[in-house]
Amino acid sequence: TDVDAANNRITIANTARNATFPGGNVNGGTVKALNTVIDFSGAATDGFTFGNYGYLWIRNVALVSTSTTKTCFHMYGRPAGTYHLDADLNVGVNGWKYALAMYGNFVQGMGLTVSNAFYIGVYVVRAGWMYAPNLIVTGCGDHGVALADNSFLHADYCCIAGNARYGVDAAWGSSFSSSHGVLVHNLSIGLALSGNGTGVIWGDSARVSGNGSDGVNVNRGSMLRLSNGRVENNGSIDIKAVTHSYIHAAGSIYTTTSPAVNTEGNEGAYIDT
Repeated sequence: TDVDAANNRITIANTARNATFPGGNVNGGTVKALNTVIDFSGAATDGFTFGNYGYLWIRNVALVSTSTTKTCFHMYGRPAGTYHLDADLNVGVNGWKYALAMYGNFVQGMGLTVSNAFYIGVYVVRAGWMYAPNLIVTGCGDHGVALADNSFLHADYCCIAGNARYGVDAAWGSSFSSSHGVLVHNLSIGLALSGNGTGVIWGDSARVSGNGSDGVNVNRGSMLRLSNGRVENNGSIDIKAVTHSYIHAAGSIYTTTSPAVNTEGNEGAYIDT
């Protein structure tokens, strides 16, 4: 919200939905100040609407809105095609109902920095497929990422943090995968898979921790593979499987599980290593 170049100081607005913000010091690195802000708060339409095979190249801009009903990137073209959203971490999306809402089809491009969406940061449904490395989603009023109806998101090196409910919710045959992803400090579950959902999280720096309820919750016939990484210090259970679901947690660091490892429980669920 402010850049004081003379004193090497920036002021950051905290949009995390946690009761207390997990603080820390930044002792090095590079700060990127976005000089261009496009404010859609008074607009009666969505920010960018993609038709069939739409393409957008965008850099070094903040896209903001106070609307609780509009979407920044709205993708709904027919027939099936590919959208290209060529953005990067220097594109910030703040506010809106959805930062990105995608209904079917396929989108590829670098991840955005999303904060403070009124409802869901990234919403992919109707068998939509999205590839978005380096995606950051924080401080949303509901889920950070929601996938439904056989949809898929692959997001290496993502950070999904401080959202008011789940970090990632993949339901009804949907899939989430990430290498070195970080799902932390969400008020409810870090990663939820349900209704035959599937997930893969791997990498030494992968982390699901500090979430208010379960770290990962896999239920109703869903499956998750954890490889390396850390799932710990969550408010209820680190790793939980329910109702004929299965979790393979090879090489991962965790403290609490339900059911116990290598023991069937919770209506036919199983966790092994």
